[in-house]
Amino acid sequence: TSKACGNDMAVDLFEQLQGNPQEGGTWSGNQSNALTNGIFNPSLVAPDDQYQFTYTITANGCSDQSANVTVKVNVVPNPGMDTSVAVSGQSSNVNLLNQLAGNPDTTGTWSDDNNTGALSDGILDATSVEDSANYSFTYTATQEACKDSSATLSVFVEKVSGIREYKREAIKFYPNPASDEVTLEAPLVAKDVRIYDLTGRAQMKKPIKGDQTKFDVSQFEEGMYFYQVRNDEGNVIYTGKFTIAGH
Repeated sequence: TSKACGNDMAVDLFEQLQGNPQEGGTWSGNQSNALTNGIFNPSLVAPDDQYQFTYTITANGCSDQSANVTVKVNVVPNPGMDTSVAVSGQSSNVNLLNQLAGNPDTTGTWSDDNNTGALSDGILDATSVEDSANYSFTYTATQEACKDSSATLSVFVEKVSGIREYKREAIKFYPNPASDEVTLEAPLVAKDVRIYDLTGRAQMKKPIKGDQTKFDVSQFEEGMYFYQVRNDEGNVIYTGKFTIAGH
């Protein structure tokens, strides 16, 4: 029995035979649509099943001689899709597999791309990362006879530090979704606001003057963004997210 992957395009059945077979024979099997001149195309059949093919040698004056080749077609590994999410910095038990889109396999492995030390057996302890930032984790799915396949999960950890954490009622950010201009209402202790995209790249830093600050986001691309409000010591006192839409 040989093994192939469900996305393989060509398996030479003659090469799977044992015993120094004679060339010039014919192939047959119940999956004739996937068999051409001894080449089996696993991508044309249902995966997670076995398929049998018969090789027959015919010679004048002799009875036909045949041998069988069985090919087990394995399911293509599915790591899910590249995904971006945000989690609270107070979450100590984030199951990363549950965050991936695309119904990933459950038997894959995770790697901590940024060496945060906060990942164990696919569980992220967001309380152990130091800064509000974007962290990358790679999930790799494997299957015998198939190439490994990977997806990246980008996790924006929203950390709140400093002498005080402000509730949502104390800080207002509107409109959300926004298109051209947004307004931030914050207590006097707030000194600046910083905006990041889903990859963690800084997009804007603006000082906060008074209890209401307006700023232009008309040049931002549509999508989700995160903002941090910091005090004069540089500590994050509040984090939130908003969407740009309707340009």
